[in-house]
Amino acid sequence: IVTVALFVYHVVRSYTPELAWIPGLLMAYFIFRSRVRKLVRFMKDVYLDKKDRLKAWLTPTRAAVVSAVILVILFAPLWPDFVEGRFLLEPGRRAVIRAEVAGVVDRVMVAENQSVSPGSPLLRLHNLQLESEASQVNAKFRDASARAINAGMRYADFGPAERERQETAERNSVFAGRLARLQITSPIAGVVVTPRLEDLLGTYVETGTPIAEVADLTTMTARIYIPEFGIRDVRLGTQVRLHAESRATPISGTLASIAPLSSEIDPALTEAAKLSGIVHPPFYVGYVKLQNDGTLREGMSGTAKLYVRRRSPAEMMARFARDLVERRFW
Repeated sequence: IVTVALFVYHVVRSYTPELAWIPGLLMAYFIFRSRVRKLVRFMKDVYLDKKDRLKAWLTPTRAAVVSAVILVILFAPLWPDFVEGRFLLEPGRRAVIRAEVAGVVDRVMVAENQSVSPGSPLLRLHNLQLESEASQVNAKFRDASARAINAGMRYADFGPAERERQETAERNSVFAGRLARLQITSPIAGVVVTPRLEDLLGTYVETGTPIAEVADLTTMTARIYIPEFGIRDVRLGTQVRLHAESRATPISGTLASIAPLSSEIDPALTEAAKLSGIVHPPFYVGYVKLQNDGTLREGMSGTAKLYVRRRSPAEMMARFARDLVERRFW
């Protein structure tokens, strides 16, 4: 019976998370109904036994104090209200570096987890055809420059010689730029996160092939998947507590932005659906910027609690009842 109750609860939660407790509660009552009846009879016996003593103790003054305490507990906004969602840590900046020209990887200058600065060389490519053409164009440029200088000294045919020099200079500049792209550099400061870069040595890569990834880990971004039914309470600047599964202490931050469109949750943050037809509800992605003290790693996950405001138990119950009617029985 317990297995059936858990099965029903998880199935209903996949469709309507806010109503999954109803079949679970019914199943629990079905399991423990005999004990519930015994408890009700026991409470009746206790009440009948203590009724006279309770009436004697509950004077008008004490009744007023007890009523005031109950009203304060019910209507005082003392209880914090949160919206919970799953989060995933990712680098604040990431650069995917691609080959801008084709060639054979001739040299690998960095390794995984190595720190690099902007402009640091990562790999060197070798392209024999490109290098040969560049050498030929450079030789023609030198010859044209020499002819232009001689024409200027002789004051004869300087115009055609200068035009030829300019044309070869432009071609030489183009090929020099293509040659410079044979050395792949990092556009940002960060850490090389691509594993086994040395395996690329001697391989031929086409133009546009991803070569390496560099991530800036000094700042991290927490990508929070906020449930659709909780997005109405979340605002920019909301205080956030991130409880990572690999840390004992939470991380505090502020919600910096929210995606305007809903999306599906990252598969790494949810269990794979075992039943066909079960679809996860949509989520809105919120972002929190964090300074990395050296303990945060890419891929860390956990639960995020976004503080809404303090509410009273009466307000919470009224809100739940209103949502139940408006969203389910309208």
